Amino acid sequence: MGSVERVAFIVNQASGVGHEAALASQLAAKLQAGLPAGASLNLECVSDHSAARSAAASFLRAGDAAALMVVGGGGGTLRGVIEGVCEGCPPGGWSGCVTART
Repeated sequence: MGSVERVAFIVNQASGVGHEAALASQLAAKLQAGLPAGASLNLECVSDHSAARSAAASFLRAGDAAALMVVGGGGGTLRGVIEGVCEGCPPGGWSGCVTART
């Protein structure tokens, strides 16, 4: 993770049995501790997949620095984030739009 400069930690609080913002904050602090010096962490607590989509798209629009997204939630949350990453990409591919690794 040496080249990561920005991290989005997107947590769906309504997923599963639900999660309090305090737990997400604790997890974010642990994540921040493992990041390279100078890397910024943005915690986004959302309540549905459309909010996850919006958070992912906004994060990507906010800068071009090397970025990482960590997503907590279920399948709908992950789908929302993927949709946000793909927002603005041409149909059928990410070519020239974003570089993604899993």
